[in-house]
Amino acid sequence: MQKQVDLMQMADWVNMLAPWEVFATGTFRDRVRHQGTFNERRYGKSLYGADKAWRRTLSTDLNKCSCFYALEPNPSRDGYHVHALLADCGEVWFKDVWQSWFERHGRFHSEPVLRYDDVSRYLSKYVLKKLSWWNVKLMPHRFHALHQKPLNL
Repeated sequence: MQKQVDLMQMADWVNMLAPWEVFATGTFRDRVRHQGTFNERRYGKSLYGADKAWRRTLSTDLNKCSCFYALEPNPSRDGYHVHALLADCGEVWFKDVWQSWFERHGRFHSEPVLRYDDVSRYLSKYVLKKLSWWNVKLMPHRFHALHQKPLNL
């Protein structure tokens, strides 16, 4: 019973942060092609490496997006993968994000968020697991709106 209450409170809080538009998932392959040869992957084996790779994507390909993301251990091998909710994606071409992620790390999948229940399902599936780690990146206008302060540009 308490787990359901926790889930609903977390879903309400996450839904309050932004009007989420896109679900995204990024995985890491075991070997990456670099300068014509295959090398062992650099990111995704550790929590720190997976977080670093996702934050790099947030600062480059998704730099105008607000994001709530969770890093989850892979179920059948070592390492992690990322699940994310994205908002403010109006200027993002996800085909380009897919290409960039694929070249550096592995698979990338995105799909639209259709309703509040989708966010609740996302949270219960990925974030509230015992071994998941999560973080938030909000664009300045989202942050200021939450704190009811004017945005001074």
